[in-house]
Amino acid sequence: MVEIAHEGESLLIRTYFGDQGSWDDIVAAASKSHTQSDATEVQATLTLIDDTSFENASPAEVISLLQAPPPTYAFIADRQTFESSEMPILAIEFRNSGGSEPMPAFRVMPAVLADVENNLSIANLDFADYQNAADSDGIFRGFGSPQTTTRIVTKQRLLEAAADGNLTETILARYRSDLEKESRSEWEAKLAPDLRATHEYYASGRDNYWMFEEVLGLDETIDATRDGGSALVFGLPISYGRWGVYLDPDTLAPITALMTRMPTPEQQQASK
Repeated sequence: MVEIAHEGESLLIRTYFGDQGSWDDIVAAASKSHTQSDATEVQATLTLIDDTSFENASPAEVISLLQAPPPTYAFIADRQTFESSEMPILAIEFRNSGGSEPMPAFRVMPAVLADVENNLSIANLDFADYQNAADSDGIFRGFGSPQTTTRIVTKQRLLEAAADGNLTETILARYRSDLEKESRSEWEAKLAPDLRATHEYYASGRDNYWMFEEVLGLDETIDATRDGGSALVFGLPISYGRWGVYLDPDTLAPITALMTRMPTPEQQQASK
C-alpha cells in the first residue's frame, strides 16, 4: 500500500506511464494558480502520486493500493488524460467501491482543476454539482462553459421565493435562517438540465452520509429529483458544511434543498 504523506491535500494519481513529458505538462497545468471571475486567486493543493504500482489501475484497484482508509475522492491521470489534447483528468468519488453501482465520476480540464479541488476539499460543492455542470461529453470545463447556462440569483429574491417551494417547515426554517446570515448578496446558479442524474447520485449514496454530523433534506431531495426536470442549482456555505439548493428556473422557488454539516474539531475530538 502507498502511504498518503500529505494529509489534507487532494491526490493526483498517475496510472499511465507512456509519456513523461505529458505528465509534466498535466502536473504543471493542474497546479497552476489562476484568477476567478470575482478576482479571487485559486490553486489546487495536490499530493502527486507518480508510482508504477498504479500503472493501468482501475479506480477499485487504486483504492486497494492506497493506505486505508482511502480519501473520499481523488484525481486520476489515466490513458485518456494523456492521449487527449485537452488532458481531461478523471475525478472520482470513492464510494460504492464495494458495491455493484459505479463510483461517481466526471472529467475536469486541468485549467479549472483548482476550482474543483478547492470546492470539493471543503465540501462547498459536491460531485453531483460538477456532474450536472459537465458538458455533454462528461468533461467539466468551468461554469462559464458555452454549453453551461448560468444565472445570477440574489439573496433578496431567494428569500422572497423561499416559502413558495416544496420544502418542509423544518428545512425551510433552517434554509431561510442560514440564507439570512450569509453576507453575500448574490450567487451564480447553474442549470441542471435533468435532475434524474442528481437523483441517481444521491439515491446510490444514501448509506454514505454517516460521516456527517448533520444531514437535512436527503430523503426529500431523492424524492424531489426522481422524475427529472430542470433546476437552477447553487451552493450556500455554512459553518463546517453547505446547502445544495435546487430552484425552479422560472420562479426561483426551492424544489428541494440538502444540508450537510461536518463535525467541528471539538466534536471530532470528543468522539475519539
